[in-house]
Amino acid sequence: MKRMRRGVAVVAAAFLVTGWNAHADSADFVQDRVAEVRQLGLRMSDTAPVVPMDSWQAAASGEIVTGVRTVPGHRASIGWGIAVVHVPIDRMWAALNEELHHKELLGLSHVELVRGRACENRRRVLMVLPLPIVNDRWWVVENRYNQRLAAASGNRVRELTWKRVALSGEDALSDYAREAVTGAVEVTFNQGAWLLAELNPTKTLAEYHSWSDPGGSLPAGPASRFASRTIDATIQRLARYAQEQPPRCTQ
Repeated sequence: MKRMRRGVAVVAAAFLVTGWNAHADSADFVQDRVAEVRQLGLRMSDTAPVVPMDSWQAAASGEIVTGVRTVPGHRASIGWGIAVVHVPIDRMWAALNEELHHKELLGLSHVELVRGRACENRRRVLMVLPLPIVNDRWWVVENRYNQRLAAASGNRVRELTWKRVALSGEDALSDYAREAVTGAVEVTFNQGAWLLAELNPTKTLAEYHSWSDPGGSLPAGPASRFASRTIDATIQRLARYAQEQPPRCTQ
């Protein structure tokens, strides 16, 4: 155990030394940063995709690269996307944690905090997605920070995970929320993560992935493949939000 911790400390120290770089969007630098993050080995998400290095090269050149990974034994696939966004890591991190202001941004009909406080680690959030023809979908997720990864990297790498949780007696839904979920179908599961790594003071490497099963009569396979086609738009919208909106989350 001590040897493993010493190894993490060495990698973390190396990460801090490489720090900011004027050529942050070069393919070599991006790939080096990806390798450093992998060596830290502190991811909380156990469904994060292993993105091929040539995809990171494409992201370094300015593309938003997306993909789909099937999961043996599951109908739903994992959709993922990576990009170099022209946003400081602190601002991008704040934007990701401001989901109470993402309703119009992500096409949701209702977003509400049901446990904890806005921007707080392990808060629980209700979301409702309107759908044409079929019933709307709703879910509650618990959002968690990877505090170990942030500490090991000097806050130059951040991970935000979410996972569907069942409503309990401690989760307070407003009357408006109860009305919003009436007639809607709760998703079978919904989980994923954002990973951010600082490249320089103005650029951040972003990785996003999502794995969900909409439940009801919607087949999980086609639904997840369709959802994966919106990943590039999700990354673009959140990066633009981070650039244009004043930060509300300061953690």
